[in-house]
Amino acid sequence: MLKTTPSNSHSFGIYIKNMKRFFLLTLKNQDAYLKMARVDRSIAWKSLDSTIMHTLLIDYILRITKKDVSNQIYIDYIMDHDLAIDKVNNDKHQVAIIMNPTKVHEVLKIAKLGEKMPQKSTYFFPKLLTGLVLNQMKDNF
Repeated sequence: MLKTTPSNSHSFGIYIKNMKRFFLLTLKNQDAYLKMARVDRSIAWKSLDSTIMHTLLIDYILRITKKDVSNQIYIDYIMDHDLAIDKVNNDKHQVAIIMNPTKVHEVLKIAKLGEKMPQKSTYFFPKLLTGLVLNQMKDNF
């Protein structure tokens, strides 16, 4: 379901331990969200799925502190959604939040604005050699 959501929507899959069900959460009112996102960053940064997920789900609903997030207390970042769901089913986690990957054009837009991407918001595979990427990017900016 998550893969079929419109590319301009902000949607997340959530799987809850006690319910053993998937839910699709979609941001309905971006203006209301932007008023909640009290971070001194660009609208592009605030509009990233990872930022929305952290602001609404991690900060506001689950009330996990930024310190606990950065120390990965209560949170485990897993790239494989099947593994994340398996951890919930095997009582290692209570909830799995599944996101679409960050789009390359979003990373480029944030970089052009001189901002850094949020923690754990990018994962690209296969990994290119760092020097190759940095050398090519510096010529494009």
